[in-house]
Amino acid sequence: MDTWDILNSVYGALYQRVQILGRELAAAGYAARWSWYNLHATRRGDEYKMELFPIPVITVGRWCDVVLELDSICVDAHLSNEQARSFRWNRVIWPFELYGVEDYTEDLYRPGMSRDGLPELIKQYGGEIGVAFALPKDCGDDEVMAIVNACREWDTHVGVSET
Repeated sequence: MDTWDILNSVYGALYQRVQILGRELAAAGYAARWSWYNLHATRRGDEYKMELFPIPVITVGRWCDVVLELDSICVDAHLSNEQARSFRWNRVIWPFELYGVEDYTEDLYRPGMSRDGLPELIKQYGGEIGVAFALPKDCGDDEVMAIVNACREWDTHVGVSET
């Protein structure tokens, strides 16, 4: 198999998945737009590595991005510092990470860490907080939709906060 065939097989699967998710989001009443983006930084083991290749990202309203990685799906959203400090993190049922929006390498929380001191840690950070829900690439679309619905309920946002 040559490089062209390999890339088409990898990107064909991503394209099909983004089309299906896009239709489901539209059917659920969401305004969703998607495109291909490169230069994402992704944790690989204990360090962040830059993705030079493009991946599809669906922006769902103003609430979140659904990022289709080669080996996972991530729902990513932002909260103001005030929102994040008062948020009930112990009630979140999906594995998540918290990071600093201004410096995405600022890991505030990763699975396995204690959630008890999160409000104080978030307050000390002072800036916008990113929350990322990493899912296996073969997760059900219903799970992705549940997280998107939660982001809307929590009034998360993507991009720069207007507050």
